[in-house]
Amino acid sequence: DWRGIITDSWKYAFYEDGSEMLFNTAEDPYEMNNLASTQPGTREEMKQLLLDELVKAREPFFDVIIRNPVPPDLEDIDITKLPASEK
Repeated sequence: DWRGIITDSWKYAFYEDGSEMLFNTAEDPYEMNNLASTQPGTREEMKQLLLDELVKAREPFFDVIIRNPVPPDLEDIDITKLPASEK
């Protein structure tokens, strides 16, 4: 699960597992370069904009996940590789 926000030049997404994506859509319209780790100031600005919008929208609990991310403690399961009896 994730939530995101878009401005004139930026697109930011925060995922439930704590990972983040940040794209400069003016310079990278195809979103090929995730700048979340190299643009910490912009990332934090966009995160705050997202939090503000979540409060306005009364989005339950996702603001807590963003402020306190906890990576999942279970491994991902690719259900396409499970036997039919387990699907």
